[in-house]
Order: sequence, then structure tokens, then C-alpha cells
Amino acid sequence: DETSSPVVDIAWDPQSGLANVVWAKEVASGEVPQWAAIAGDRTPTVAQTEALARGGDEIPVLANVAGGTGSPLLATYRRGDRSSGWFSSTARWDEDANNFTWSPEKRVPTEEVIGAASVVIDSRRTAHLILRDSSSFELAYYTRTPRGGWSSGETAVDANSIDEIDFPVLTVDQTSRLVYVFLQTTDNVPQIRVAIRDPASGWESPYSVTSPESFPNGAGYPTSID
Repeated sequence: DETSSPVVDIAWDPQSGLANVVWAKEVASGEVPQWAAIAGDRTPTVAQTEALARGGDEIPVLANVAGGTGSPLLATYRRGDRSSGWFSSTARWDEDANNFTWSPEKRVPTEEVIGAASVVIDSRRTAHLILRDSSSFELAYYTRTPRGGWSSGETAVDANSIDEIDFPVLTVDQTSRLVYVFLQTTDNVPQIRVAIRDPASGWESPYSVTSPESFPNGAGYPTSID
């Protein structure tokens, strides 16, 4: 894609041995969430590419992607032709055809305007998704199992403004099954906070992992790995 994209995400798929990229592609009707599988070590090449939804200019596209051992590839996105809601699609690797086959699109159970998202897949093939609800100002948490589909969602972090729950990013501890969501808050002094979900007791309230003393100019743009 020779156009610019304000959003991009990448995930490794163990089944195919391919890297998978999603981004917002510019088309005549606006933007589409575009996906590509990338092959090759020294000279990367596009092995397969596909638009995940119709184009539209209602709202800028957001997209992310996750892979896992024994799990289908999962892409989730905000469509350009819908001003609200969040969508997903899975792809399975076909050894005989040597390509991915995408399943029909599924809607995550929300009608809100979503401004940011993060998705991961754990060792049990459960997908974990965090959505920044820009309507009621919360981080909403969803899970997806291979057979059960998406959960109805629960509040991970409640807030009074978007500035308190910006740039969320998820990490899953594969051993303990703890779920971590790191986020940025610009309330007074910018800080990085973390909320933790224990499978037995639920979500703990977020607490700061930075301080004005350790980051005198504020801290922003968190990222994390398992």
C-alpha cells in the first residue's frame, strides 16, 4: 500500500509461519480495514491481501490483529462506513490451498463509539479485547472463545473523560491467566496506570506505575508484552 495509514498492527501466525498486518487503506469511498500476510525473511513479499469490510467515510478506520498457537487469526476493527460499533473476523490457514480463508464478519456486542482497542489471544485460544468506549468513558472488556463467540462485555476501568483512559494495551499472563490493561491518563500529570483482572476475583482498580518524580515531564504511550 503506497498510501499513508494512521493505524497499523502486526501479529505472527504460528500455523502458516507468516506475519500478518492490518491497516487503514485509503479507497475511493473512504477507508477500509486492510489485511496482508507477509512472507520471506530477507525480502518480505505480500503473500495474500484482502479488505476486511466495505469502504466508507463515516469515521476513520481502526484495526488490530492477533494470532496464537492452534488458534485462528483474529482481526478486529472499526468500519469506515459505520459511525459506531466494533467488528471482528477470523481466518484459518488452509495447508492444501496455502492461503488464509476468512470467515463472515461478527459484531462485538456494543453500539458505542470506540476510539481505541487492543486484542490478544492466550494459550487456551481465548481472545481478550479491550475497547475504549468514547460515549460513556470506560474501558470495556470482552472475551471470545472458538465455540462460544464474543461475551457480553464488562467494565474494566470507569472514567469521567477519554483523557483518563487513553491508549489502552492488553497483556495476558499465560501461566496465571491474569489480564493486564495498561493505559495513559492525562488527568493533572500524565501517568501510566494498570488494571489487573484475576479470573477468580475480577478487575482490580487501576493504579499508577509512574510518578511525577520519576517522569517529571509526564509519561505516555504505554506498551507491554507477556
